[in-house]
Amino acid sequence: MTHLQTLHGTPLSLDDLRGDPALLLFWNIGCAGCVGRALPFAVELAKQFPSLQIVAIHSVFPPRPTQPQREVQRVADHYALPFVVALDDGDTHYRAFGAEGTPHWVILNEEGAIYRSFFGSMAGQQQRLLYALQALFDSQPVARPLVHPSDDTVAPL
Repeated sequence: MTHLQTLHGTPLSLDDLRGDPALLLFWNIGCAGCVGRALPFAVELAKQFPSLQIVAIHSVFPPRPTQPQREVQRVADHYALPFVVALDDGDTHYRAFGAEGTPHWVILNEEGAIYRSFFGSMAGQQQRLLYALQALFDSQPVARPLVHPSDDTVAPL
């Protein structure tokens, strides 16, 4: 598998993530659920789990052959993403991790092995993702949900 490249041009190997749990978020700027729900939720997860390494991997699909790096940077800046944003080599890593669509979340344990994998950004999937992270970190239950179950609106850019 090829290395990922961050928005700043730095190579990133998934081996670099070993040692602490990691969360990979496969997303695309054309995906309303990714931009409106998944990225803001990932920001909340970064606050709740400070030792969780989060990498938002932007994947592109045919017929769009190249990464829209400027647009990806604009979204990253808009949300002030506090984690690494990487550019997939087309959809190489997306396919390698068996993503079902975007957004797709993959939790890796400390050894870099897949712990859980989830597709979607609606409240139910977010709650399942949160529970899986709590189980991995063996933490106390969250006193309140991060997203209200009926909140399925998409935040505007």
